Amino acid sequence: MPKREELSKSIYSLLTIAYIVALPTSSLCQEVNNWTFSVIPADGQISGSPGSTIGWGFQMTNNSPTQWLFASDVTSSNLFAHGIETNLPFTRPVLAPGTSTLVPYNGLNGLISLTWDADAPIGFTNVGVFEVEAQWYDGNPDDLANPGNYIGDAGTRQSPYTATVSSPVPYEPSTGLLIGIGAFALIGLYLFVRRLFSKFGSVHLHD
Repeated sequence: MPKREELSKSIYSLLTIAYIVALPTSSLCQEVNNWTFSVIPADGQISGSPGSTIGWGFQMTNNSPTQWLFASDVTSSNLFAHGIETNLPFTRPVLAPGTSTLVPYNGLNGLISLTWDADAPIGFTNVGVFEVEAQWYDGNPDDLANPGNYIGDAGTRQSPYTATVSSPVPYEPSTGLLIGIGAFALIGLYLFVRRLFSKFGSVHLHD
């Protein structure tokens, strides 16, 4: 009996230790699924003419009530043909617990920018998936005075994209330019008529 009781106590102690060790891992596993990422536009579809630069924005949400999220990198699943892509617009955001960020592409900031080759064929399409990698911190990792500590990997999120080479948009004069041209033409016509009447008037007086 004593040996059995000692064995039971030993098993109970081992189970207790295993449970305590597993708690942080279990909590971290739950946190891995506690954030979202999507591209802007929502359907991931953009287009531009040969030689133009286009791009995607992004939206991210940190649903963790306690941990900070650092989005460290973004990659694309496929190499872009007939163009050059870069993730320089990606700001590598840090999201406080329970916050979101929305960054439309504006030429400087966003997710990924793509510059089509000047001879990119009209109608060509690049299709793939963007993947964002992130990590968890117990505070703001960008705080120089008191930076947060790394807790663990937050996993990755994916969002599909499509980029198409479109036909160049025909040049259309702006409304202001058309108004200016019309006004200039009217002034010219007025001066011509005035000069014409002035000439005929002078001839009539001599008669």
